Amino acid sequence: MKSVCAILLSVFLLFNAAASAVAAEPLPSHVPEKYDVYGNPLNESFFIWRGGLNAAEQAAYDLIYRHAVMLEPDISLAEPIGADRVQNVLDAVRFDNPELFWLSDTLRYYYIGEEATGLILNFTPDYTLLPAYKAAFEERTNALTEYAAHLPSDAERVKFIHDYLTYSIEYDVSAVEDQSAFGAAVIGRAVCIGYALSFNYYMQRLGIPSILVKGMAKGDAHVWNLVCIGGEYYNMDITWDDPEGNPANSYYYNYYNVTDKQLEGSHFRSIECKGFPEASGDVFAYNAAHYPSAYDFASLSVPMDDSIAFESYAAAFLTAPSYPDLPSDISPEEPLARSWFEALLERFNDVRQTR
Repeated sequence: MKSVCAILLSVFLLFNAAASAVAAEPLPSHVPEKYDVYGNPLNESFFIWRGGLNAAEQAAYDLIYRHAVMLEPDISLAEPIGADRVQNVLDAVRFDNPELFWLSDTLRYYYIGEEATGLILNFTPDYTLLPAYKAAFEERTNALTEYAAHLPSDAERVKFIHDYLTYSIEYDVSAVEDQSAFGAAVIGRAVCIGYALSFNYYMQRLGIPSILVKGMAKGDAHVWNLVCIGGEYYNMDITWDDPEGNPANSYYYNYYNVTDKQLEGSHFRSIECKGFPEASGDVFAYNAAHYPSAYDFASLSVPMDDSIAFESYAAAFLTAPSYPDLPSDISPEEPLARSWFEALLERFNDVRQTR
């Protein structure tokens, strides 16, 4: 049934290709080479933001993706793109590829007239902290993904991730990395885009098509998701299912697998999301009788760090000029085990206590 979602998305891609300034040229078929936890390659249905770009913008997208993976900030564009489209291309990369949590939502660019000819990416956190961030992100998300992957159906996997995110995240506009999948997954504090990027990341790992949607909700800029289950799309707003002050073991499903019609009057898609698939599915709408009861996340063997401590000293240490002093037998170049991250974490605490 996942092929149905791919067919729906192909209509959107063809529409945008016809409307682009370079519609006479065939759109590149290349998408980032990524795989789900079962070893299946991710197809175009996982990169809908890329699909909405024209050929030159897709080429820039591919360069940004590769350079972000390699941590190389300087990019020379073989074919210029409109300077007014640079931010759109950067957003597309970030929204399609939430694992690139270090790719900032801002960049600089060189231009001639009204066209950008080169880009300079920004990465956060700085290079001295990124190995520790990556190690923490991978350990936390891998453990959760492996657990979800053994659940019997996509519908149960979606609910498991929804429930875990509302259980583990606090809405916090002042948190470190509050707009990234890292902030949501590791620190446990984020705003709406952090919730949505984290959900997208887990869905990609589980091979379930999911799309980040930008728009307005009750007068404020907002981000939520579209998720495809059984060939039908549903809206998923995890942020609104996790109201401020929500106790850890209380779960809400008012915005879980809902249709566009159900969101009328509250959620409005931005112009670039108007052509995204319609959310009209009803088979997997929330019904307590059809879903397992809430999971006991406290008993799961998912690594859990002291998120508040991490946030506090990471914020203090982001401006530090170099690595902290680490045990001599731990190499910053080889953060292969949790011991490196724990050592860094301990050193951060020492720094925080002396400031």
